[in-house]
Order: sequence, then structure tokens, then C-alpha cells
Amino acid sequence: MLGDPKHGNVKHHDEFAVKVDNYGEALEMVERGFSIRMSDGRNPASLVSPASLTFIDEPTEALDDLWTYTMPVPPFGKDVVLSDLQKALRSQASLIERLASRDAATAFAGIDMDELNSFDDSDADGIKLDKFAMTSVISHAYDYAFGSMSSYLMSEEDADDLEVFLELASAADTNRFSSPMHRDNSAVRVTAEMAYARWQLREGSALSVKRMAFLARMTENAVRNSFSKEKIKPDNGLVPFEQALAWLEVRQNFLPQREDERGTSPSTYRALHTLQTHSLGISLANIIDQCKPSAAEATKARELAAAIEARAGKGRLPAVGQIREYGRVLRLSIDRFTTGALTHFEQCIKVNV
Repeated sequence: MLGDPKHGNVKHHDEFAVKVDNYGEALEMVERGFSIRMSDGRNPASLVSPASLTFIDEPTEALDDLWTYTMPVPPFGKDVVLSDLQKALRSQASLIERLASRDAATAFAGIDMDELNSFDDSDADGIKLDKFAMTSVISHAYDYAFGSMSSYLMSEEDADDLEVFLELASAADTNRFSSPMHRDNSAVRVTAEMAYARWQLREGSALSVKRMAFLARMTENAVRNSFSKEKIKPDNGLVPFEQALAWLEVRQNFLPQREDERGTSPSTYRALHTLQTHSLGISLANIIDQCKPSAAEATKARELAAAIEARAGKGRLPAVGQIREYGRVLRLSIDRFTTGALTHFEQCIKVNV
């Protein structure tokens, strides 16, 4: 979100906000004098003037590195999450003791249940997490949920394991032994819920109100109040993907999706491959067909393709704005497509100087 300098002291008002959906365009606008809404990860975002910024022009190995560098500070460390996991496993051991035997519980937890108080989790730190497969799942879930490891994308197997783990939360009424998984605000529950909800977004699934509350870091009541004002009506408790994502993207505490998380990622890689394996005119037309745009989008994309091809025919690099708009119309990952297409054109076109 940016502020247009022509609006002076009121450029921070919402009605004058300029919203863009990619880093490249935001940077260009800042270089033209627009203020940009930023946060240090701890305080609410505010408009920052270009004069207050230091620009560092250094390459990154991947566009998603930018995602990692610009995300808010996680609300808690991974060590807190793993400590909660020990307590959750301690609760399960107590339940196993009642349902099976003390020997079975001891074998599960790896600690001597004879020396423990069944209703006290203060000794849970004796549980060795390295023997549990769920430890790596929860560790990866933390990286995925809070962006501390930008290259990690949750696998379907981890998502399945998380779903099973989250069923512990719904078992609170049948498990008399307290567990952090029974509390919505515990570090391990927040981590598991956020990671699983982000995976659902990546898959294009509808989201429950509860999961949207975790992603937005809001209470369920606050989410429902917002829905009421914006006339969003969940169907059987679920909000359709497109509507859920549109609502989440303007929430202050929502961590935006990485490029590789978005549903546009496969189509973007396919488009770049097409661009590199055919002549320009054919490749631009083929990309349009691959993306299956609406009639209006297809018309606009063809106009942009003609403009790109015309510049290339004169030995000139296509305008960045043309490439970006072509990608936007076809719902591609804009930064990745623009960067990849420009690299391709620079290699193939002799630029007039």
C-alpha cells in the first residue's frame, strides 16, 4: 500500500491509498516519490517517505527471499512451540496410561510414568522429542507459518499429519488431561493451525471462520463482526477461497503468501518455459491459451502481446510495465514472470542504444 505525493498531508487516508500486488511495481513507485506503508515487524505499519529509506541494490537467490526479509517478527520462538509439544505428548501419555497400562504409557513417552503425577505436565521436559515423527512436522510447520525458512513449502504428507494432530484439539472434552492443544492461544496450537490454514490457501480450499481468525490473528468474534460489515456469509461455516483470500490480504496481521505458495506458481513456470521454447509471437499466444482467461482478459492480453512483440521487432526491450500487465491480466506471479521474461528478452534481443 502506497501514498501518492499529490495528495499531500492526506495521502495516508484510505480513500487515497494506492495498492499494488508485487514488489517490482512498489519499488518503481517509491522511486517516483510515493510513500510506502511499512512496519518493523513489531509495531503497526505506517507510511514511510522515500527520503527516509536506504536503497540497497543487491541480488537475491530467489524472489521469496524478499518475503522472508519483510515479514513481521514471529509471536514466539520455536523453542516455545516444542516445549508445548512436549506437554501435549505428556497429556497423551497420561491418557494411554488410563486406557492401556502404565507400561504402555512409559513406552510411548520414554519416561517412567511411576515417577510422575498424571495430572501435572511440569515434568514434560523429560520427554525426548527426537523419537517422535511429529517433532519434525511441527518444526517445519513453524518455518512455514512464520516464514523463518523461505524455501520450505509444506508437503501433502506433513499437512495430513498436521490434520491428525489438530484432531487432538477437538478431543478436549474426552481427554481429562490438560494439553496445550486444547488452548487456542498456545504456541503449538497457533503454529499448527496457521500452517495448516496456509496449506489450505495454497491448495485453493475454502476456509473455516476459525482458521481465518488464526491467519488474521484476530478473535473469531472480530472476524464475524468484520464479515457482517462486509456482507460475507460463510456457507456451512466455510468461506470460498477467492473471498477468503481477498479478505485476508487486507488484514494488518496476515502474512502474505510467498510467490511459491500461490496457485499461480505452476502456470507461471509453464509460461516462462513456453516463452523460452517458441518464437515470441507464438509463445505469447500460447501462454494466453494456457492460462484460459476470460474473453475480456484475452483481448487485453493480446493487445499487450502485440505491443511487446512490436518493441522486440525493433530490437528494443519490451517495457517492464507491459510485461507486468500481461502477467497480471493472465493471473501469473507478477514478479517472477516479469523477472524471468526480462532475462529472456535481454538474452535474445539486441537492444538499440
